Amino acid sequence: MNEDSGNLFDKLLDVVRKDRSKLDSVLSKHAGTRAELEPVIKTAMVIESVEQPRMSAKSRQDFRQRVLAMGAAGTTAAAPRPKRAKARLIVFLSGCGSKPTLGQPTKAEIAAQEKVIQDYYENINKNKYKAAYDLTTANFKKGLSYPNFKFQYEAYINSVKVKAIARMERFSNKNNGVFNVTFDATYKQKYPYNNGELPSVHVVQREKGESNIWKIDSIGVGQNG
Repeated sequence: MNEDSGNLFDKLLDVVRKDRSKLDSVLSKHAGTRAELEPVIKTAMVIESVEQPRMSAKSRQDFRQRVLAMGAAGTTAAAPRPKRAKARLIVFLSGCGSKPTLGQPTKAEIAAQEKVIQDYYENINKNKYKAAYDLTTANFKKGLSYPNFKFQYEAYINSVKVKAIARMERFSNKNNGVFNVTFDATYKQKYPYNNGELPSVHVVQREKGESNIWKIDSIGVGQNG
């Protein structure tokens, strides 16, 4: 991402931060750089929901470089918008409301965080949607009802397996783990988000106090489709 793209990123993020529903219309005005900007903006919005309402310019720059280096954004050109499904599709809402906590979890806790993500997608792959839904936080459920949750997988996902899970240390803390997840997935029809693929950024939150119980609090960016 060059300096011009970085400046454009800052401007667009400020607009979308105030009103997330403007994300698609804002990106449509910059079709030439949409493939580069869209995944970074979406990921930044997820990170902001975990860490703080605003990011400093330095933090945004560090974040851009980290996302691009990790390959979380991808490099494929933006795909045409798919036709809307007849039923209303709500694609993942970020709902993490806890305050940042200093410190980092233990290796055992990080392993437990990763296992939640693995279990979540194993359940999706086996069509055990309720079991997957039960691995999400109360905040996640407030933004996404079970019928809509089930629809967005049942209607689009044929099979899914987790290939790799990378912890984003800079944006994780003692009670929240942020992960970039890559998949081996097949689709029944084009997924109406993220250039036709499942979102990669997952936020896992500690469920109760100092326990080693973790649940998924957000995946991708809140969006109505």
